[in-house]
Amino acid sequence: SNDWKPDPGVVPGDELCKENDIEVVQTDAQHTEMSDRGPVSVKQKIAGALEKFLSKTDNAPAVVRLKPDRPDVMYSTVTP
Repeated sequence: SNDWKPDPGVVPGDELCKENDIEVVQTDAQHTEMSDRGPVSVKQKIAGALEKFLSKTDNAPAVVRLKPDRPDVMYSTVTP
């Protein structure tokens, strides 16, 4: 989130990320916006980041989507 800095040691540093293939995703959202009560635009960004991550994973078990009729609800589907 962009409203609070994480406690020391919570977010891995650049070296640890590189060694372990970790990607830290920065957002323009506040903590309260990253909940089910947050705006649809933030949920779309989160769903997109999750889908990008899952697409990099071999045999990804699910894809995260926003429901077309309820863009405030995220769900996952099992891929064949």
